Amino acid sequence: MDRAGQLTANTAAISIVSLAIELASAVEQGSDGSTGEKLAKYSDTGFGPTEFCSAGFVHYILMNLSIATLPTNITEMMDQGESVMFKDSLPGDLLFFDLEGNGVANHVGINLGGNLMAHAANEVLGVTHLTKLTDIFWLKPGVFIDARRLVTEDEQS
Repeated sequence: MDRAGQLTANTAAISIVSLAIELASAVEQGSDGSTGEKLAKYSDTGFGPTEFCSAGFVHYILMNLSIATLPTNITEMMDQGESVMFKDSLPGDLLFFDLEGNGVANHVGINLGGNLMAHAANEVLGVTHLTKLTDIFWLKPGVFIDARRLVTEDEQS
């Protein structure tokens, strides 16, 4: 891959991470400058722009950036891009998890780097960019399923 391809891949990853953080941290602004509720909320079936399930959050970001054509189903998302080991995942990579203990991916987030992930977590946590991938929950055997890199060096050259 040439330098231009690497810059393009890096730019795409930065765009993914930036929009994920922006969506996950946006709050309502009052006319007096006060902040209110988060704009992005969790929904079991949400695909944006203000309510998201985990697949909807990822799909919305990638489609709005025109980086990848992505299915809305988590299982089908896992067929996209290139599989990478968790330890080798980079900012912008998709992270797939089994939160139900059945061996099937049913949750997806975006690696932000620095051991942080943005995702539509649940009704309690909502859409967040402060999930630490080093928390014991995410490290339990069988929870992490796969990491996928959608923007690869080969596609950029």
